[in-house]
Amino acid sequence: MARINTRGPKSFRMLNFWFQGPSFHKVVKEIWQNFQVEGQSAYVLKEKLKITKQALKRWNLEEFGNLKKKKKDAQLEMNSLDLSEEERSLGEEEKTRKIHIQGEFWRLAKLNESLLIQKSRITWAKEGDCNSKLFHSTINSRRRKNGLNGIKMNEESIEEPCRVKTEVKKYFEWHFQEKIYGRPKLTGLEFPSLSNEDNAMLIQDFEVEEIKKVILDCESSKSLRPDSYSFLFI
Repeated sequence: MARINTRGPKSFRMLNFWFQGPSFHKVVKEIWQNFQVEGQSAYVLKEKLKITKQALKRWNLEEFGNLKKKKKDAQLEMNSLDLSEEERSLGEEEKTRKIHIQGEFWRLAKLNESLLIQKSRITWAKEGDCNSKLFHSTINSRRRKNGLNGIKMNEESIEEPCRVKTEVKKYFEWHFQEKIYGRPKLTGLEFPSLSNEDNAMLIQDFEVEEIKKVILDCESSKSLRPDSYSFLFI
């Protein structure tokens, strides 16, 4: 019997190597200009980001596909051509194909390396570092650390995903319920207060240049939440 996925949909991740795709900016621009929605500005922005996310998922499959499989296929073809060259001289078409597949292999290797760096979240790693063993160990470590395979409730170990979800939901519902109890009153106490000048400074609106500076100073691979757009996209 096929195993049913009950852990929810796969989260969206903005991948850095997408920006190397020659059609990436064109795809985003066309979606943003052609998709029309009515409503307040915040709602329009949310809906445009939502439809862009779905379009980028489809574009990624068409533009890049399975990088690991493509890289393996390119490696196998290179090995086959190398073996043929040991036995005989390659024809002109085979030589041209060999040059092309070598370039394609290194292009895919570079994209895959960028993906590993981003997954491992090693902020000091430089592009071009091929220490994939380190990246894989870091990725696996993060996966083990962040994974929730089961919980323990009333001395019972629960691993079935639906039950885990139910128990977690019940816990947080109970945890965030307002509890009624006698609250102390702070009448008669004097606290330090802000001056009118300090208060005016704290409540004044942010300027556009301030917001832009904060965003541009953020590390480009970071995002506001795990399944959202990175600052590089913004």
